[in-house]
Amino acid sequence: SVEVATSCIRFAEGDFDAVPDPNDRQCYVRSEYEQFACPVTGNGGWGTPGRPGDTDMKKHLDLTADENTACSNLVCMGAFYELAEITARQKGDCAVDTSLRVLCEWSVARLNEDIHDRETKANAEEES
Repeated sequence: SVEVATSCIRFAEGDFDAVPDPNDRQCYVRSEYEQFACPVTGNGGWGTPGRPGDTDMKKHLDLTADENTACSNLVCMGAFYELAEITARQKGDCAVDTSLRVLCEWSVARLNEDIHDRETKANAEEES
């Protein structure tokens, strides 16, 4: 079978510089997001441990460059949403952008459908 990288969930490596001090998190609005660096998921979307080794029974594919860029940006959006939630709990003065969460979840679902379709096609080709 063929498995495609699945790092569209969280940062597995790289620096997300919007949290310089975890004990004093700040609240940001969308217009401020562009000033921060969002890491691109490394190792073709597999993250820190890297791509698993292929075997006779299982092959592993990297995300395409476009998939990896999209995944990395979506993970970054989720990180900003979670940052606002944590800041609101810590300080009580941060508005959580629920529409950002909805957009992020919807976008991740669509991207993962595309990745799944590519994985299904690769499995069908492998079997033929």
